Amino acid sequence: MGVTYSAAESKALIQAMTNNIQIANEITDRLSSGCDHLIASLDSG
Repeated sequence: MGVTYSAAESKALIQAMTNNIQIANEITDRLSSGCDHLIASLDSG
């Protein structure tokens, strides 16, 4: 009994993880923009 390697499943997993990373990067970019906007608003008094 062992693990069976599936190239198709591996490729699908890599694609899903790549998509997750892209979405995470978009979220952090938006959060960073939001923080910058908030700081600018607070600095302007």
